[in-house]
Amino acid sequence: MAISSSGLVAAGVADGRLWIGLGDQKISNPPSKKKNIKWHGLREEDELFVRLAEGPIVVLAFIDSAMLLFCTLLGKTVQCRIHPGDKFTTPNVEVIWTRETEHVAKVNALTVNESCVSIGGLDQQGRGIIEIWDRDKN
Repeated sequence: MAISSSGLVAAGVADGRLWIGLGDQKISNPPSKKKNIKWHGLREEDELFVRLAEGPIVVLAFIDSAMLLFCTLLGKTVQCRIHPGDKFTTPNVEVIWTRETEHVAKVNALTVNESCVSIGGLDQQGRGIIEIWDRDKN
């Protein structure tokens, strides 16, 4: 699971779907008086389910407030932009690029910074390995 700075929540599912919670994307003017509002639980209109991979999505990281990077267990890596929508448009996910890991056979860690992507896991022999990619060359 990953949470963006704008309040988007993303979680990977074992069948390759991505669940995105849009609940915090509501923009309103600050009220002049404090109101107590009862929470009515998760609402279907505040979430999005999208199949973007085959196999379990095991690691996720937000690059910025709407750009998500994730990997499947077997190394498919996807960068996508989440468009939360508004009252005139429906939410959707745009895939920016996909790439397979070259040496990591089973992924279990992902980190991202401004210049690189690091993916850790196990190679074919079961030894620990890390791949480091330049973010600008994907």
